[in-house]
Amino acid sequence: MISLFNFAVINALTIVPLALLVWVISRIAKRPALAHALWVLVLLKLVTPPLFQWPVIEIPVANQIETTGLDLPTTPVAIAPDQNHSNSRAEFASSKTGSFNNNGAGTFEPIAAVPAPSRPPARAVGQFLAPPVGLMVTVSNWWEVLAYVWCGGVVLAVSIQGWYAIRFARRILKSAAPCQELQEQVARLAHQMNLNTVPEVRIVAATVSPLLWSCGPRTTLLFPIALKMRLDSDSVATLLIHELAHYRRGDHWVRWLELIATSLFWWHPVLWWARNQIEDSEEECCDAWVVGQVPHQPRTYAEALLDTIDFLCNAPREIPPLASGLGNAAVLRRRLTKIMSGPSVQTMSRRLRMAVGLLAALLLPMGPLVFGSGTTFTLKPAAFALVEQSRLLPTPSAPTVSGDVGASESQSDLDNAAPRDLAGRSRSRRSETAWSTAVSPDGRFIIRATTGRRVLLSDLSLGRESDLSSEGITAVSFVPNGEQFAAIASDGRLMIWDAVTAELRRVLFTHDAALRTVAVSPHGDSVAVGARDGTLLILDLLSGDVLKRFPQHASQVNCVRYSQDGNRLAVAVGDWKSDAPGTVRLIELNTGTAVDLDCRTTPGAVMFVSTEELIVGEWNGHSTLWNLINHEIVGAAVANKSIVAAASFSPDNPQLREIAFESSDTNEE
Repeated sequence: MISLFNFAVINALTIVPLALLVWVISRIAKRPALAHALWVLVLLKLVTPPLFQWPVIEIPVANQIETTGLDLPTTPVAIAPDQNHSNSRAEFASSKTGSFNNNGAGTFEPIAAVPAPSRPPARAVGQFLAPPVGLMVTVSNWWEVLAYVWCGGVVLAVSIQGWYAIRFARRILKSAAPCQELQEQVARLAHQMNLNTVPEVRIVAATVSPLLWSCGPRTTLLFPIALKMRLDSDSVATLLIHELAHYRRGDHWVRWLELIATSLFWWHPVLWWARNQIEDSEEECCDAWVVGQVPHQPRTYAEALLDTIDFLCNAPREIPPLASGLGNAAVLRRRLTKIMSGPSVQTMSRRLRMAVGLLAALLLPMGPLVFGSGTTFTLKPAAFALVEQSRLLPTPSAPTVSGDVGASESQSDLDNAAPRDLAGRSRSRRSETAWSTAVSPDGRFIIRATTGRRVLLSDLSLGRESDLSSEGITAVSFVPNGEQFAAIASDGRLMIWDAVTAELRRVLFTHDAALRTVAVSPHGDSVAVGARDGTLLILDLLSGDVLKRFPQHASQVNCVRYSQDGNRLAVAVGDWKSDAPGTVRLIELNTGTAVDLDCRTTPGAVMFVSTEELIVGEWNGHSTLWNLINHEIVGAAVANKSIVAAASFSPDNPQLREIAFESSDTNEE
């Protein structure tokens, strides 16, 4: 419900400048048909959810922190999770020879050196994170209160509109009766206006305006019998043409749009302004239709309107929801002036209709240009804070994974722990920190694996955090749409989770041995998993059917990653408990061919920097940069081995990208 409320607020803010622009255009163009189409577009935008966003200029983090009143220390900003690195060259900082760019031929060009970011102490991290978390809770609470008030108003608005409609049906429609004379007259007039269908005509005994009533299986034209007795045949014909013009223009469908928009945005002043402008434009357009059909009798039509207003003065006006009448008497003077001026433009030209249609196609599904993403714009500092946490962790607090260094918490412990044991064996929550993260493509969701053996899912748009520790999750991968993610567990399950509701949708696949790694393809149609027993599979993301089963490897599969184009799979294979050499296998998915890259020790994580470059992180902390054209090592580095463990948690992790590489020519074997 909160997400829908966020979209409602964004749409409510978006239509304010849009309505002002439409008002200016209407005043300049002075064409009621164009004004009507543009004001209807405003209402459509009000109820249309933003399906995509145009490219926006992101506000720098420092400015956002300043606007939210947060006093945060200056820290390096993490690589945005939704940046596209598929066609970019990798840039690596070098402590000796500067930075190097791979030119595709195995040579390097020196560029300005980029120093690796310094790691602040643990206390600085805590100070950095505390204010945004508090902000998230406060915003979330207010959002919930406003959301419930909004929903209560929606229920009340629907009830009021329904009550008016029911009362009208009981008081007015109950006495309505068919009128053969008017039905035949409407049929003749409809034929002159090139209408294929005609509404059913009924006369009523109540003092109401002639109107179209569109609630029910058929649209009904209601005409008061007392008014018919007061007018001559020509005057009645002009009023019938007016209502048929409403019918031909489809104004009865606009009434439904108004009903939906009013029920949802009862509190929005622009809504009521737009409704008044739509009604005025409709009446002017229908007046133009009448004058166009009877060009020699404008005075007859004007007098018929005056007689109708005089008829309605004897009783309160009864115009229910979903009805189109003769309009507001307050603007009658302007309408009569235009009627007496003679025929005017009835509809928009073909080119103008195409322009309005193109404008609608661009605006309706588009998110706001000013506010950015509708799900995260209010909590942007918190999103950066959570991403920063994984990059700024002090080295001693991160778990170690090397077999030759004693550690109380290793990657193997995490993989072997039963789901129910994770919470019981966890550290104090006060001292735990995140050692690895996964970020959704739109930046709304962040999954953190903590040193306290917990897996936490954070929804930054709601300020909500869900604990998934009981599921024994060991690795995750977001689906490109960002609202689902694949997760594997130490008991061999491959699961699909709903990130919005933090609920398990289905168990896609179960393997006999523990699964160690998972990666969803860039196209979002398949998922690759690797197991402790050396099994490597590619499954259909929807059905769970096995699409490809590769020959079983002799050692366990530690990491699988898709290339940015989805045509290649990198597979890290080896036993992390030993220092024996391992292998990274590059598999061309279209042809099935494979190339092995030999490693000095066991590879624990891999990352495609581009289609021509691959980073391989070994469990002992040694990392290499490979040129995939020549299959040669072009850079090497020694980093903390916890970086490799963190990078193996999710394809969205940027840890390997932060390693400072040196040219392989200067690196000793």
